[in-house]
Amino acid sequence: MKDGQQRYALLLNPEGGIKDDFMVARLDGESSLHCGEWRDQGRRFCLYRRAAEGPGNLTPHADRALLALQGPASEKVLSRHAPAAKDMTFMKVARMDVAGAPAIVSRSGYTGEDGFEISIAAGDAERVARTLLNEPEALPIGLGARDSLRLEAGLCLYGHDLNEDIDPVSANLVWSIGKRRKADRDFPAAEKILKLLSDGPREKRIGIRPEGRAPAREGAAIADKTGRIIGRVTSGGFGPSAMRRWPWVTSRRRSRRTARRSTWSCAGTAPGAVAPMPFVPHRYKRAETVSKAG
Repeated sequence: MKDGQQRYALLLNPEGGIKDDFMVARLDGESSLHCGEWRDQGRRFCLYRRAAEGPGNLTPHADRALLALQGPASEKVLSRHAPAAKDMTFMKVARMDVAGAPAIVSRSGYTGEDGFEISIAAGDAERVARTLLNEPEALPIGLGARDSLRLEAGLCLYGHDLNEDIDPVSANLVWSIGKRRKADRDFPAAEKILKLLSDGPREKRIGIRPEGRAPAREGAAIADKTGRIIGRVTSGGFGPSAMRRWPWVTSRRRSRRTARRSTWSCAGTAPGAVAPMPFVPHRYKRAETVSKAG
């Protein structure tokens, strides 16, 4: 990975199941930064420390905070307090001052929208957050809002769509394993995962668009026209960007052929049909988009 780049990655168990997902960035040539979520920090740090034994060292930084500024106006808002941010493209990372505070900024997020994640000292977090919120375009949101947006964007959430019994092929996340690693078979359970990639998995994450107002809740059974259970909902909710009253659903299925031609039933009451993901197009500022515009 080149300096100034960030990447989504998976931590796999010896059987190829997903122990966790995370973001990793490379800065200043030799240094690297791991950004994990807040949940279950102690357990997660132990996982990563064991995985890094030998090739590297991990140091926890409990004295730092992470702010996420997401949405179409994020570049406009952040560039007022960090002018260099406007020159960044998706999945790039750099050091810069934000409202006078030293920060590590990446052009990323988990909403499908353009946006930035800002790693700063915990002591600066409230002041910088309030400074950004003073801008007329900015409003505070919580993790519930992020959850609805990541669902629209077709992005997985660990503990729902991902766990240690789900492999990258079933989760539709094989793209997160680099070409070199695939060629060298340099990752846990490589033979098993590459065979699944060649032969096809028994189950795979797909999207469903329910018809009507009945919610498709996590764990609800998915049946085909004959009533045969062929999967279960792993994530479901309302899609605010689509301005629809019914939810978007992420599910797993056993039969690709059945999935393409059948109407699905959620919880035995709400018909639905397979829908391509993402449900709402991603709006990242990619490097190729900038080049074409120029």
